[in-house]
Amino acid sequence: MAYRRLSRIDGAERSPSGRAQCRSCREPIAKDAWRVRLVFHEEGRFVPSGYVHVRCARSYFETADILPRLKRFAPGLRDEDLEEIRREPGPGADA
Repeated sequence: MAYRRLSRIDGAERSPSGRAQCRSCREPIAKDAWRVRLVFHEEGRFVPSGYVHVRCARSYFETADILPRLKRFAPGLRDEDLEEIRREPGPGADA
């Protein structure tokens, strides 16, 4: 895999509380904001490992092409959800 962190993607969801912290920028992920779930593979099992803002995903994963993996690992996401995630502003964008 060209982008080693892509294998950490475990889907996407809206933040239920606003208490989680982004593993990329270390800022809190606001309640109801889209976030990418992360997992690590350790000792033969997958271990939940936190979240990344959707806006931080490009820099964290070193690619903008995350939608296919989100769709694969979060089959409950609707097309409207994926479109909303795709339109999420990146770092430095006017939000």
